[in-house]
Amino acid sequence: MKIAIIGLPNSGKTTVFNALTRATAETAAYSSGQLEPNLATVKVPDQRLEMLAQMFKPRKITYADVQYVDVAGISGGGRQGGGLPPALLNYISGADALLHVARAFADESVPHPDGSVNLERDIAASILSWPSPISRSSSAGSAV
Repeated sequence: MKIAIIGLPNSGKTTVFNALTRATAETAAYSSGQLEPNLATVKVPDQRLEMLAQMFKPRKITYADVQYVDVAGISGGGRQGGGLPPALLNYISGADALLHVARAFADESVPHPDGSVNLERDIAASILSWPSPISRSSSAGSAV
């Protein structure tokens, strides 16, 4: 399974990524301008699988994997209709699920892209700025 972590810049996406993956990706206030996402794969332990392995003694046990993709937040122009770079769209469209991180903390050392924290506004802005997989798939099949 592949999960893309999305949200506005400086919302805490990389902190969530680091917590889920035990990674040490940079979380500085100005590191969100990078276009290359942080990637990590985590094995999912499953006691049921271990119990079955003890019963049937297979030669190999394969645990499920979850791949996390920490996608850069879009700022300014991207949210104003400038669109996302194709490389970021590829990472998002290849995901099985989206994990949306919205900022609900105020910290003067971590500037907010809109100048102030407003959770409702930020969620709405973030949702409206990301491309909809439903509209993409329905428009692809609409040619008659």
